Amino acid sequence: MTLGTWDPNIANKKLEAKETDLANYIEWGAEEIVENQCKNLSPETVSILIPLMKQSRTFWQDATENLAVDDVIKLIRFFTLAEEHNSQLEAGNDSPVIGLSRALKNRGEVLEKTLLLWIRQRSSNRYLPNGSVL
Repeated sequence: MTLGTWDPNIANKKLEAKETDLANYIEWGAEEIVENQCKNLSPETVSILIPLMKQSRTFWQDATENLAVDDVIKLIRFFTLAEEHNSQLEAGNDSPVIGLSRALKNRGEVLEKTLLLWIRQRSSNRYLPNGSVL
């Protein structure tokens, strides 16, 4: 097990979702490879993901507004398993999956039952995919 460093100011940093990083996460979120990719994230990738894991839901709305629905679903898969397989990426109610799900809902898209079941079967984060009730 490896331990990372904690930066108390990380949640307050203004970030931008880099298109190249998002493109990688979309590619890695393909159903056939997502499990393997998330189990084998490099330390560099994890360090890039740490601040992204606590970004606001509006951050994810803005970051994905020009993406196709299928690409947002791939991001949901990627972040679900990235969080599950990497303890440094645990985000609870701040998970990107919640912001991504809401971004789709704001477009009038409904998460299919198969995706909901996929998330619940693979994640121990009780808040996924919709966030807390309150």
